[in-house]
Amino acid sequence: ACAAAMLSKEQGITALGVCVVYDIIVVERLSLRDVPSLLSLFESKYSRLRRRLIFLVLSGVALFGGRVAYMGAEPPTFAPSDNPAANSPSILTRFLTFAYLPAFNFALLLCPTTLSFDWSMKAISLLESLADVRNVATIIFYAGLLISFDRCFV
Repeated sequence: ACAAAMLSKEQGITALGVCVVYDIIVVERLSLRDVPSLLSLFESKYSRLRRRLIFLVLSGVALFGGRVAYMGAEPPTFAPSDNPAANSPSILTRFLTFAYLPAFNFALLLCPTTLSFDWSMKAISLLESLADVRNVATIIFYAGLLISFDRCFV
């Protein structure tokens, strides 16, 4: 499925990352505190999991190499309208917009009210000032992320 997805879109490889997380959390029932012990080469307790993870990583490398070969080792060409934030002359606008996008996408995961097949052409308007109310969502998102990581690792 990942190979088929990568023929049309680069994000197809993210399915392998989902498989890694699923394997660690659901199949092996490990907590985030147990993950560092996976790196121990001498602990045989996780040898089957380590083999599966190595297989997934090697599959990802092979798929990525295949994608690069399929594209002729050339990066894709994008028009300025494909990614308006990246083409903005203002560093502040680029920073605020790129910081907001994960918060926006997380909100879409929770409540998918506005979906689109293509988010280019200013479908999400640029954040051009610190006074933009959407910055509150960005701050809440990253604060929640920090609190979640703190709770998982402490």
